[in-house]
Amino acid sequence: MVQYLQGSADPAILSKYSGKEPVWVRYIYMKSTGIVRPIDSLGRIVLPKEIRNVLNINSKDPLEIFIESDRIILKKYAPSCIFCDSGESVAFYKGKLICGACMEALKNIAAE
Repeated sequence: MVQYLQGSADPAILSKYSGKEPVWVRYIYMKSTGIVRPIDSLGRIVLPKEIRNVLNINSKDPLEIFIESDRIILKKYAPSCIFCDSGESVAFYKGKLICGACMEALKNIAAE
């Protein structure tokens, strides 16, 4: 469950946006699995098979790595538009992924 609440945030975030629009803090309610895994000498961890099955993560699937405060978040990689984050009908243009809707919007802006 993800919930967005207006309120205080990390001091670095607050200083970046001070004097601008309100800062919205994202609270993620995570479910503990009770599974603890060690990190090996090369910095690797093993994701339990049960979790990989539930999240449909297969061998060689790419994962995105995010850092949020003191958390490391892994997410199955899905290519998305650099403008709107949509994953539907994306295409590469000059090395960047752009969805059809944003491409049309850019065409309209260029035509003006």
